[in-house]
Amino acid sequence: MMIRMILERMVKMTKTEQKLLEGLIKIPSLSGFEEKIAKYIQKQLLAYLPASKIKIDFQNNVTVTIKGKSKDAVMIDAHLDQIGFIVNNIDSDGYISIEEIGGVDNDIVQGRPVIIQNYKGKLINGVIDKKPIHYLEYGESTRANKHTDLEVNLDIGIRKRRNVNYYLKVGDPLMFKPNFGHLLEDYYYGYGFDDKIGCYMLIQLIKYIATKKIKPNYTLFFVFSAQEEIGKTKASVIANKYNPKVFIEVDVTTATDVDAYQMFEREAGRCDLDKGIVIYRGVGVHPELVSALERTAKQTKTKFQFQATAGNIGYTNGEIAYSKTAIIGIPLRNMHTPVEVLNMRDVNNGIKLLKNFLLSKRLNSIVRKD
Repeated sequence: MMIRMILERMVKMTKTEQKLLEGLIKIPSLSGFEEKIAKYIQKQLLAYLPASKIKIDFQNNVTVTIKGKSKDAVMIDAHLDQIGFIVNNIDSDGYISIEEIGGVDNDIVQGRPVIIQNYKGKLINGVIDKKPIHYLEYGESTRANKHTDLEVNLDIGIRKRRNVNYYLKVGDPLMFKPNFGHLLEDYYYGYGFDDKIGCYMLIQLIKYIATKKIKPNYTLFFVFSAQEEIGKTKASVIANKYNPKVFIEVDVTTATDVDAYQMFEREAGRCDLDKGIVIYRGVGVHPELVSALERTAKQTKTKFQFQATAGNIGYTNGEIAYSKTAIIGIPLRNMHTPVEVLNMRDVNNGIKLLKNFLLSKRLNSIVRKD
């Protein structure tokens, strides 16, 4: 009986939805190198909107405009970049050192397959070497203090600088080999859910509004922004251009529902997968906007949970000081690793919340109030 109840409540992703999400995950989109994923998102959206409504700028920000009854702007942002590395040096023997881009955990770097996007635009397989455990002295660790240490060597098989330089150059980007898969029930794993799952949510929202031919009360700007992972997101540039009255950030947040995280819960706050989308409360978010989102969730029976912000958690909304801002978080285990885990029920709750809020009269009081 229990198994049957679980199966009945499972979210069944359609083939189209799964193809979209897998496509987002498998496209390399290292911070500063987002051209391919920007074009992929544009291609997906052209099925629902004219090209004139979808703009890609020179920094690879994608901006989608849906005109409303009013020119007052509401902006919804998710970043399309992800963490990875860059080739930092190639020595005379052909040993390749790398430097991180974004917050990469040194403990998980070694012994991993990677792909390099070389200067010719081609993808090359590589691995990051690791000293065999058989030869480690008692208490010895191969953990690198930084990725430019010689212990962390990018290996493409060949040696000698002149041979390596035929395939790679200093400044070429690389990332863990992309992966995407289904676990049990509604759980999925992948590399780059941060924040490609936010991009997925925005695409689904745009698709809904466009196919239903809905004209919202306010002009909606959906932004897929670049370079968030290096702390210099370009969403603020777009916000400066359109001056939104309301800015909603859609990003992942740390789930703490794993035994190993029990102590960490005190720092990050309780957050479980399959308990709903997260609405942030606290410093740096607009209290009336947060309350309006909460009321919308309750009214529409959308599962949600709270986490707190002390104003220093590094989301893009912190750069948009002149707009009323909110943060919507997708619970995620194993953040900034190649095996991030989420539950699609949380994702769909987030889509449901934003869809109902952005198209509701409740937004009026937030936009119009000074």
